Amino acid sequence: STRAAPPLKPAAVPPTADAKADAKVTEQLEQFIAKYKLDASCAGELRSAPPEISRRALQTANMAKARNPSAFALMWWAHHGAAVRGPSNKPAKPSAAMIAGGGGTTGRPNVGAGGARTGSSRGRRGGSRGGRAKRRA
Repeated sequence: STRAAPPLKPAAVPPTADAKADAKVTEQLEQFIAKYKLDASCAGELRSAPPEISRRALQTANMAKARNPSAFALMWWAHHGAAVRGPSNKPAKPSAAMIAGGGGTTGRPNVGAGGARTGSSRGRRGGSRGGRAKRRA
């Protein structure tokens, strides 16, 4: 009796340099998501971005001043060309100020070096630089 030869297994193909680089970016992205506690919606959007965009975005992201890390990350990936969507399911579009400032905000508008206010805004009522005028009775 003749036996059929067992089926051939495909030869193991070593991973390419691109596959190794993509795996490294994926690992860095997962660490980034965990470190900044990004919400599930944001994490999903970032995971769906192409590895090359994620690599560039991860290299330049400065999360130090981000008040809302998930929102900032979505904007930063969009700035680097990812087609990501925010919580309202609208495409994320970074503002020119966000890009110019490198992202993040201090939470204090019009504040220059040393905490000195800049610009001409003095609050909602305006007013002069001096103290309040005394009322006469």
